[in-house]
Amino acid sequence: MDPRRPAGAARADYDRLRSLETLRGRRLRYAVTSVLLLLVFVLSPLAVVATWANSQVSDTDRYVRTVAPLAKDPSVQKAVTDRLTTHVVDNVDVNGISDALSSALAKADAPPGIVDKSQLLAGPLKNAVTSAVREVIDKVVTSGEFAEVWNGANRRAHAAVVKTLTGEGTGAWRPRATPSSWT
Repeated sequence: MDPRRPAGAARADYDRLRSLETLRGRRLRYAVTSVLLLLVFVLSPLAVVATWANSQVSDTDRYVRTVAPLAKDPSVQKAVTDRLTTHVVDNVDVNGISDALSSALAKADAPPGIVDKSQLLAGPLKNAVTSAVREVIDKVVTSGEFAEVWNGANRRAHAAVVKTLTGEGTGAWRPRATPSSWT
C-alpha cells in the first residue's frame, strides 16, 4: 500500500473531493471551449469577407479594371449623359437670357408686342439648350476617349478614397453632409 494515498474513510472523502474538482474543471473547460468555438464561427466568415474586401477595395488597379467596362455600357453612358446634361442645363440661366433679350429689344425700340413675346422664348430656349448640350455630351460619352477619361477619373477618385479611409490623406476631402441631405 502506498503511504502517500489515504485509506478507508479518508480515501472516500479524497475521491469525492477529487471528482468534484474534476467536474468543476470540466464545466469551466466546456464553457470556455463553447465561447471560443462561437467566436470562431462568428468571426471566420467576417475575416474571409474582410480579407476579400481589402484586396478588392484597396487595390486601385484592380478597382479600375473592374469599373473600366462600365464606360462602354450603354446604360451607364445614358446615366452619365443625363446627369451631366441636367447639371449643365441647370447652371444656364435661361430666364436671365430671356430677360436680357427683352431688355435689348426694349432698348432697340422694338414694338412692345415683340418685347412681351420675347419672354415666351424661355421654354423653347431651355429645350434647345438641353437638346444641344445632350447631343454634345452624348458624342463625348460614346467616344473612345471617354473610356480613358473614365479610367483616369476612377483611378484618381479611388486613390483619394483609399487615402481618406486609411487615414493617409491630407484631409482635403470632406463629405458634403447637410441636414437636408440626410433625408
